[in-house]
Amino acid sequence: MKKLFFVISSICGYFSVSAQYSEGGIPLSMDPMTSGEVSAQQYIQTVSLAPPDIEAFRYQDKTNPEPGLCRIGALVATDLGIKNSGSILSLRDGRKIWRLKIQMPGMQALGLYYDQFHLSEGVKYYIFNSSGRQILGAYTANENPDDGIWANEKVQGEMMTLEMDIDANVDISTIRMHIDKVGVFYKETQYLAAYDIATANMRTTSGPGFPYKGSSACEINAACSTSVSSYTNQSNATMHIEYVKGSFIYGGTGTMVNNTLQNCTPYVLTASHVEPTNSTTNSTFSNWVFYYHYEAPTCVYSGSQPSYKTMTGAYFRARASYDSSVTGIKGDFLLLELKSSPALSYNYYFAGWDTADAISPLVETFICYHHPSGDIKKVSTGTTAFPNGSFNLSNGGLANSHWDITFNEGGIEEGSSGSALFNSTGRIIGILSGGNTSSSCTDTNSSGQKMNIRSEFSKLSLDWSYNIESPSTPSSRLRDWLDPSGSRASTLDGMAGCTVGIIATKTKRQDEIIYPNPTNSIVYFDMQNADSKAAIYNVRGEKLKDIFLKNNNSIGYKIDLSNYPSGVYFLRVTANNSTYFHKIILNK
Repeated sequence: MKKLFFVISSICGYFSVSAQYSEGGIPLSMDPMTSGEVSAQQYIQTVSLAPPDIEAFRYQDKTNPEPGLCRIGALVATDLGIKNSGSILSLRDGRKIWRLKIQMPGMQALGLYYDQFHLSEGVKYYIFNSSGRQILGAYTANENPDDGIWANEKVQGEMMTLEMDIDANVDISTIRMHIDKVGVFYKETQYLAAYDIATANMRTTSGPGFPYKGSSACEINAACSTSVSSYTNQSNATMHIEYVKGSFIYGGTGTMVNNTLQNCTPYVLTASHVEPTNSTTNSTFSNWVFYYHYEAPTCVYSGSQPSYKTMTGAYFRARASYDSSVTGIKGDFLLLELKSSPALSYNYYFAGWDTADAISPLVETFICYHHPSGDIKKVSTGTTAFPNGSFNLSNGGLANSHWDITFNEGGIEEGSSGSALFNSTGRIIGILSGGNTSSSCTDTNSSGQKMNIRSEFSKLSLDWSYNIESPSTPSSRLRDWLDPSGSRASTLDGMAGCTVGIIATKTKRQDEIIYPNPTNSIVYFDMQNADSKAAIYNVRGEKLKDIFLKNNNSIGYKIDLSNYPSGVYFLRVTANNSTYFHKIILNK
């Protein structure tokens, strides 16, 4: 049996099944059981692509940067896929291996962007660098996006190998995989150095072969600040985002956010200006790549490999309207829903929130985790947030729309945009639009700019029922998504990642009924089946209690949940060597 992860849809109210983004394993070409047979057939087609003028892009970033955006890479158009590229070899047992090498001389990291991606059952897809130390995959049919648009995280070096291991019974013509763009990353690639040679470490400064400077040296690694050591959960909620606009790749920051049903919906909150085309189309976000724990895990890190994990693709949910031709910003939020939930091993957190406004300055500890200039995770802290801030008020901004804070520790840069401002309770109160006051630190980032210490965060209180530019609708405000229960709560605590990881064979049986559902305390379970075992689980996959269901001619079994808090629970029923799952919503 495969281990699957249940993801709850708060909109449709049914189960969908998704595996974690990368399922592990090694390619057949590296497997000791088959590598000898593979090595006897060495030929692999290599496609060498002309690299773009990276130095010209770096110069543009310094002399004419795009306001509010952090460019970290460029795209090269391609026409590569399983139907027109690569080499196929056959093993004695009938399995086949498709391989293709892609090279872009002199480049430090590459990524792939697909306009067709659909793997058949029985196919495992891997991508690895020339040293074989960085292996992505296995990707399987579990990863097939609904629209066929996909991307993968960046790979160290100027060359990568693509490999599909195909079971003997698979018709290759049913596989659809086409790469229309190769991404070239020229900023913050030094953290991939550990995948190059065995002695390399995850670098925190520029080093041999990685001369391009990242964020300002005055920024503070997230693990280095002793003043925020109790805010690990908020750090775990923060992610680096990579996305495509036009012919380039950009970086931003986002935060996983909780909702009042606490039903594990993987919402990501960032800033509207991060995606400057003002799109509300799902396909815009299909190849966004979300990096969890893109960070140094300790203040002084000498580990051999980065520890981050990634997810690809999201659905649009809501945003404040953004006009890139006007420098002023009113509301600044973009809410996305990941196409699938990460596995518990991602160690992520759904951040809580606070929609209260204020008429006087708030004096407490404020925290911002972010990815300046596409760098690994940094932290900034301050002690006073003024409620009367604005973002370029004289050029289209809105008075009292932002929290105005000057950081005492750290600062922000391009790429920090979209990060959350957490108050002392660890709840989100704002989303970063930008900053305008350089610090006294003389060190500059990769674009030759100092970090900013005065920053403006779009108020969650404004974005909650946002109605500035147009009539307020669910696609232009946050409340419908983050308070789907209609509780009118002004605050909500965060919660740990809650993908349920349990062995599954089947979903709900048609002859089993749970009612009422949702419930405020008691549910009844009708079953036309032999004697069965059952158990109640919470959303973290923890068993709460066992139940023995004895066949009694379909009389409903009473299940009492009155001692548990509101949320989502699962009844797992085992009968006749099969396992079935029923979602129960407890709403007191």
